[in-house]
Amino acid sequence: MSRVVQFGGVPAKVPFEWMNAFLSCDRAPVRLFDTGQRVVVTDGAFAGLEGIYQLPDGEARAIVLLELLGKPCAGTFPVAALRRAA
Repeated sequence: MSRVVQFGGVPAKVPFEWMNAFLSCDRAPVRLFDTGQRVVVTDGAFAGLEGIYQLPDGEARAIVLLELLGKPCAGTFPVAALRRAA
């Protein structure tokens, strides 16, 4: 549900410059990783393991394919805990 910000039942006034800046912003999401790109987990129990980025899982998480005990295993990790592999 969306609503206009109001004070005493009156919609808040926003300076023209703010609206102009907001409307001119690039709205396309920025992808940090491409599907199939090699990444390294930097935090948590799997820190140091290298895997293959699969796809985003919401705004702050990603699915990465790791190889554990010789078998592929998909895991969900915070995007902040991933970096590009060298």
